[in-house]
Amino acid sequence: MTPRRLAAAVFAAALTACGAGPAAPPSPPALPPLHLAPVTDLAPAAGLAWLVDARPRELFAHPELVIAARVLFADARFDAFAERHGGIDLRRLDEAAIAAYPGATLFLAGGFVDPAKVEAAFVRRARIDGRAIDRKSDPLGTIVRSWGTVTTEREQVAVFGRRAAALEIGRFGPLRAAELFAEGRLKKASPALRAHPFAELADTVGDAPIRAFAPGPFEGEWGRALGGLLAASTGVAVAVRIVPGGGAANEAAEGGRAQITIAILGLWTRDPEAARSRLAAALHTVAESSLGKLCGLDHPAVEPTVRISEGTLIADVTVALLPLFRGLNAATGASVDDILTY
Repeated sequence: MTPRRLAAAVFAAALTACGAGPAAPPSPPALPPLHLAPVTDLAPAAGLAWLVDARPRELFAHPELVIAARVLFADARFDAFAERHGGIDLRRLDEAAIAAYPGATLFLAGGFVDPAKVEAAFVRRARIDGRAIDRKSDPLGTIVRSWGTVTTEREQVAVFGRRAAALEIGRFGPLRAAELFAEGRLKKASPALRAHPFAELADTVGDAPIRAFAPGPFEGEWGRALGGLLAASTGVAVAVRIVPGGGAANEAAEGGRAQITIAILGLWTRDPEAARSRLAAALHTVAESSLGKLCGLDHPAVEPTVRISEGTLIADVTVALLPLFRGLNAATGASVDDILTY
């Protein structure tokens, strides 16, 4: 290299070094993915009064259920709900759960959500008091929360990336616990179905597209239900599974059935036969009641069975879907719009 070229190279290197500036700081470590499934893992067990969880997409894949459900819930009602809540269609969610606490109700939706639409829908119907980014990450890991007043109720909405959303009505608290569960930061508390008595009941009724849970013992009218068994129980669970009808359209309309499993946790081993007989008699009373006859329970598709397994009373009842929904529509049709609006 000639002296002139060497000098030019040194000069260029010096200019480059002068303009480089300080080295860029290292990127922060990536946050772990959010834990969002099952959505019941976001509902805290502490203070839980009752919980219902469902897999709507799986349920509405059954034509038998779709036909029967239209008796009670017209498609237009689901469409209106989706419009009100930022495109969240109850029929297309992978998971949905409702958990009740003293002074608060937590609604959880699992599946694809559009954060911008959900937040915009909340802004349209609420008097907004605040907004916060509780977790800043990639589009799947960011948590955005907004809160305000709808009519006279305090509400807040949180969107978990694009895969889940939550609505809290009433006293604020359970939603914050849901965020901490999603982030894996709540180590000393248990989600709803991983704590006593819900964990035992979940194991007993097994996996199902609709399940409901409540701790015992029950008081008042609820305590007197099912022959007084609920007053002595430590918890109850109900699971519903759809039993398809035939393949033809008319069979799908008339042949769909719901298999209902009821589990009552308690100390039934002291006199198991008396407990079993009391539950069987209570189910017969319900079937022969005016509401039972209205829903077709007095003519069951399969005769109910009652058994005891490891200290838990278990009843299996199979009912026809169409008479069930027609009866519910006749009994509660006036309040269906209120249910979906809420």
